[in-house]
Amino acid sequence: IERNHPHSTIIIENKSNDAIDQENQIYRYWHRAIYSKNKEECANNDKYKLIYLVANDAKLPSENTLRRPIDWFDNLPEVVPLKVDIWNFNNQINCWLQDCLNLIEKENYRLQEYIKQYIEFWN
Repeated sequence: IERNHPHSTIIIENKSNDAIDQENQIYRYWHRAIYSKNKEECANNDKYKLIYLVANDAKLPSENTLRRPIDWFDNLPEVVPLKVDIWNFNNQINCWLQDCLNLIEKENYRLQEYIKQYIEFWN
């Protein structure tokens, strides 16, 4: 998710299916979406966010996904210089969906039912 003025980016790596991390995956996303567009402010900054979305708290990003590819320039950071937030469906996403349910008009029962089923699926 990206905004141009002022430049801000949210990168969401969806691992809800427990997929393995690809080599340097999050680093490459960070480099392409954040660093290459704003080198001066690419470190920890409230304009940039990395979210690692998992099914449960058991999965964490692997060390290799956060590291600079070995054939890239040495002047780049060795690891992604942003904090990676771990979000999971049982906590952050379910809470957000519960909040959404309260905002949906009662007449929109189809959307309400869809969200309720999605919450039930992740519980």
